[in-house]
Amino acid sequence: MSQHPPGRRIRPYWADLALVAVVAGAALRLWRWAADWPLWLDEEMISMNLRDRGYAQLTGQLDNNQSAPLGWLWLQRTVVDLVGTGERALRLAPLLFGIGALVVAWLLGRRFLGPVGTLALVGFCAVNEAFVRYSTEVKHYSADAFSVLALLGLAGWVVERPTLRRAGTWWAVAAVASWFSMGAVLATPGLALVLLATAWWPRRWARARDVALPGAAWLASFAAQYQLSLRFTAGNDYLTAFWQGLGYPPRSGPLAVARWLLHRPAALAADPLHLDAGLPGELAPKLLGGLFWLLVAAGLAIAVRRRRAYGLLLAAPPVSALALAMLRVVPLALRLALWMVPALFVAAAVAVDAAARLLASRYRRVSLAVAGSAALRDRPAFAAVAAVGALVPLVGLVPLGTSAVESTAAYPAVDDRAAVTWMRTAHRPGDLVLAVGSATRAFQWYDPDGQLRPLRMVLPTPPGQACDPAGLVTAVEGYRRVIAYSGIRASSYRNAPQVLARRLGELGRVMEQRRFGGGDSIAYVVQLRDPRPSPAPGGPCLTAK
Repeated sequence: MSQHPPGRRIRPYWADLALVAVVAGAALRLWRWAADWPLWLDEEMISMNLRDRGYAQLTGQLDNNQSAPLGWLWLQRTVVDLVGTGERALRLAPLLFGIGALVVAWLLGRRFLGPVGTLALVGFCAVNEAFVRYSTEVKHYSADAFSVLALLGLAGWVVERPTLRRAGTWWAVAAVASWFSMGAVLATPGLALVLLATAWWPRRWARARDVALPGAAWLASFAAQYQLSLRFTAGNDYLTAFWQGLGYPPRSGPLAVARWLLHRPAALAADPLHLDAGLPGELAPKLLGGLFWLLVAAGLAIAVRRRRAYGLLLAAPPVSALALAMLRVVPLALRLALWMVPALFVAAAVAVDAAARLLASRYRRVSLAVAGSAALRDRPAFAAVAAVGALVPLVGLVPLGTSAVESTAAYPAVDDRAAVTWMRTAHRPGDLVLAVGSATRAFQWYDPDGQLRPLRMVLPTPPGQACDPAGLVTAVEGYRRVIAYSGIRASSYRNAPQVLARRLGELGRVMEQRRFGGGDSIAYVVQLRDPRPSPAPGGPCLTAK
């Protein structure tokens, strides 16, 4: 991060190509939102809480092992009250946070970076697949990106002149953001430590006091939210077990922890950074991932050299994320690491901006030596070189942007909405409905009046594990027809759709089957035969509950 003179007005200038990235990123998100894709499993589970609970009931432990900031839940519930539970309505707030993050990134770049760095920062945010995806999903992660970018930018503003008014503004924004973003809750302590340390050093107690005092309001706000909501997330055994093997270091000794740490950059480059998106083979993603981490390291070093506080602010979120993972509090993996990504993007943009400034400076020196006149610095030739330098970051963003566009245009992997609609049409009185594992959530959301009843959950069990081979035969006893749905492949046994199809074929004649989505989401209508054959011994079985 660099610093414009305090009080300088931000005016448009010709090299601000980052506005193109803002518009392109917003258009990409609007296009995906307008596509009105069906909800998928995670969205269905959080949306059932929003549909079935009032504001007071959204405090405490949520159903379906879900968690989200309480303010975000209340905002979504307000949208439900005003607009309804349609897909676009439920995704409206995430969309606005996603587009808002692009605007905040542009403002941050305009204040602390040059045009090339601003373009790089907004470009990273505009085409990152996780940022795009969560801008159009019923999840709170787009609020994380928006909030952490805002807190970073405001923290840099406080560092410029750490007064009580500026510090109070930062703490107030942090308090409000914590109700809408878990990322804001996680990022605030590290950023606050940097603000306090830089205000105090060396021994400026009055200035440190001015920065620290407004923090009492944030602590009070955090305590209230923790009591109402966050403590239930922290104590959720299911979520702890789910993330145990994904984002926490192993407990098998220092060497295993060291290997885990060495693997983190590659794991994060794949998700949530998605630096392998749109690139063929294995070498190109590794090279791009290595280049990105090199830019991050260089950007942190450059920021520290220019002004130590800026570098420490950028380092605070990733260092906090690593510390929380080592303490087994928050996993350092996948979407739960998304909150630290804005700081990485800013650091990489600092390095890109510094490289562009260096190239422009070298060009000017050579040009002045050749022309023998300082007047050339204002000539169109110099402006042209700056423009070319501003376009350089776009080259690396092309494959990422292409991949984001392709994923937006692709057919969803699972279409629960179409599957349940079709099954409601095909259903006859007296039919038994079967759903594999978590596919039952599709019926709870898209069949709220219970037309597809009775409904039984089918759990596939691999060979060799304890199961009841005749469980499915017993489940369909007394029925002439079965309608079954395999749904999303969220089961620990990945061959569930194939096992279901095989067992249904053994029990009767498959009258019709249809695929819904680009994956293995298939619905079946089966006419059962008598007598019902017993399953072959030793094969995979299905247990009905």
